[in-house]
Amino acid sequence: MKWIFIALSTCILASPVAAATLRKCVDEKGGTHYYDKNPPAACKDREITEMTTKGVVKKTISAPPTEEEIRSREEEAARKKEEEKRLAIQQRRDTALLQTYTTEQEIDLARDRNLQSTDASIKGIEPRLNSARVRLDQRRTQAAGLTKQGKPLPDWLSEELGASEKEVARLDAEMAAKRKERDEIQARFEADKQRFRELKSQAR
Repeated sequence: MKWIFIALSTCILASPVAAATLRKCVDEKGGTHYYDKNPPAACKDREITEMTTKGVVKKTISAPPTEEEIRSREEEAARKKEEEKRLAIQQRRDTALLQTYTTEQEIDLARDRNLQSTDASIKGIEPRLNSARVRLDQRRTQAAGLTKQGKPLPDWLSEELGASEKEVARLDAEMAAKRKERDEIQARFEADKQRFRELKSQAR
């Protein structure tokens, strides 16, 4: 490689048409600096213009990007990648949606099938929760009566009161989870139906 470089350099220097190259940059204060080989410190990280000695521009070398520009480009690339990923996922979902259903009514039927088990769970929790609340109210009434009479609560009543409170809290949480699950199923199928409608409209 070294001998090739030397040969090329010799040819360039010997060529009568070879034009000398002059370089310039504009510093951050607007001052212009000219040089032929070694750039001055003011030209560091600045755009460089290469030209002939007659002022004919040969090429422009862009200034290296700043840290902020690099960060901005990386963030933009990450956003673009994330958007491409989102679009790919959406395309797969759209394809599956169109392959699974042919009408909006089929989506409603699928929703109802998915709701059956959740609705059955809710119906199963309701009587247990009502019974637990009744027991809790009874224990609280007993405890309030004894407290009003200035009597201490017996250990069994304190234990049953605490157990009833825990049971009601547990069943309340279970009921809330099932109702949330039901809402999510409905929302998911409603979104599917809306998207199905959009895709069918676009295909017309």
